[in-house]
Amino acid sequence: AAADARTGTLLAALRDDLGPSWLAPALCLEDTAERYVRPALRQTYLDLVRGSALDFLRSNGFRSDELIAMYAATDGMPGSALAPDEPGTGHNLLVHSMCRLPGASGTWMAVDGGMGTVSAALADTVVAAGGKIVTNRAVAAVTTSGNRVDGVAFSDGGTAPATAVIAAVDPHRLASLAPLPELAARLSAWRALPGMTFKLNLALDAPPNFGVALPGPGTTVHLLEAVDGSYVAGLLAAYAAARAGELPTALPIEVYVSAGLATGVFVQPVPNQITGGWAERRDDVTEAVLARVAAAAPGLKVRDQLALAPPDIESRFGITSGHIFHVDNSVATIDRVPCRTELAGLFAGAAGAHPAGSVIGAAGWIAAGEVLADSA
Repeated sequence: AAADARTGTLLAALRDDLGPSWLAPALCLEDTAERYVRPALRQTYLDLVRGSALDFLRSNGFRSDELIAMYAATDGMPGSALAPDEPGTGHNLLVHSMCRLPGASGTWMAVDGGMGTVSAALADTVVAAGGKIVTNRAVAAVTTSGNRVDGVAFSDGGTAPATAVIAAVDPHRLASLAPLPELAARLSAWRALPGMTFKLNLALDAPPNFGVALPGPGTTVHLLEAVDGSYVAGLLAAYAAARAGELPTALPIEVYVSAGLATGVFVQPVPNQITGGWAERRDDVTEAVLARVAAAAPGLKVRDQLALAPPDIESRFGITSGHIFHVDNSVATIDRVPCRTELAGLFAGAAGAHPAGSVIGAAGWIAAGEVLADSA
């Protein structure tokens, strides 16, 4: 309990200090600490961002292997291609503790009605402001005049003139749309950290019953397995297996229990390229995940399901390698995709840019602010 309180207090202080930095252009880590973080916590911030999730949790006095594994799986691992004992996963843990919405206490929150309601709200705001939205029309290239953006070209042959373009795509796709040699030179490092997430969306006949009273809708239930008596060892073994192209035996699973009958099952890590191929093994992996959930929640009745392996995330959502954060969150601040690209008038406003990958909106906010500043 003391370790939990200590961790919460520390993360709350960092969250308050760093909040403004998430709506401002990126600085290097040292300058971020100097400008935004109170002096007493600057070294703590630097150590956390550069270090591992496990080191951070242990430094706060947690002695329970189960609790360390649970916090690492909740905040240090999601979306990351790195195991929670590797440097950089401390930044992923910090990112997952940065929510500043009222009542969030730093934790992630679920959107009422599903993530599509975010897109719908943004669309309504654009239309109300006089904007025009074009859908189902692929962009083939960002067009230029000299070293400056002058619009976009569509795959069907049409064009749209523009003095500024904000791109909400992953960096690999962005580099394929515009002449960005500096960005292209950085892509190989990011390709070495591919997506390792499997998502299973379920429509149930009844909410899952885990045999214990849950706090309420939005509860996350962890299904973790120990290796040699250690749940932390189970997490590390899972990453070793996934990197070798094999489905981990000790598969970490999170079940998001909603107010309705739609339930999300999040599995991390899985192989980006699985031995035998995802096309052949997707159904078997889905059955293995469902069996684990059903063993913990007997009587589970699935009406419909949608399984998304890394290749499915890539093809369905246009995210290179299926990395849900575009760029791994082990990469921080100015080492992410620059908001102002090397092409004047082209801005990056997606998850690969500062401050981090997730459904945050901050990168787009920063990019929009830069466009407004240029036009002032």
